[in-house]
Amino acid sequence: SDRKSVDAIFSNYYAANVAQKIIAENPVFKKTIEVWTAMNPTVFQSELEKNEALKELILAETPWVLDAQNETEKRMKIVQLFDASNLETEINQSILKLKSLQQADGGWGWYDTERSNVYITQNIVLGFANMKAIGINVDEGIALNALEYLEKYYETSYSKLTKEAKAKKSACSDMHAQWLFIRSQ
Repeated sequence: SDRKSVDAIFSNYYAANVAQKIIAENPVFKKTIEVWTAMNPTVFQSELEKNEALKELILAETPWVLDAQNETEKRMKIVQLFDASNLETEINQSILKLKSLQQADGGWGWYDTERSNVYITQNIVLGFANMKAIGINVDEGIALNALEYLEKYYETSYSKLTKEAKAKKSACSDMHAQWLFIRSQ
């Protein structure tokens, strides 16, 4: 099934934005990716893959070297990850999908048909806050809608506490601590 969780969609969005930032801030890295892209596919082959006799001898003696067989694939994936047009497409598609999956109350469910979930919404808001903290522009509207949802959730949760629970100043959960961190950003 092509059905992705909202968390997976946001993860793709986050990764593409960070990769785009890395390229923008590191011209030497960008140039390396461009050179690798322009080269013959054999440039991605490890030395072990290029020399079949050596490969057979080494693998017979040291089977743990099998990881070297994946070097070509790893190098090609790096090029694909940092391809500027792929990144822009991933960013645009992911943000559109996130916007379409955001519920009317501002939150997100795990999947498109589910009601808003505090945990997933808070993780996405934290991701937006982290992106903003490292200088990546984020869609303020989508983030503010989610913040409003979380604000209402925590206000409602607090108002439901008994006087005794409020007086005890019960310990904050991890979610509460994370929420306080997000609010401080």
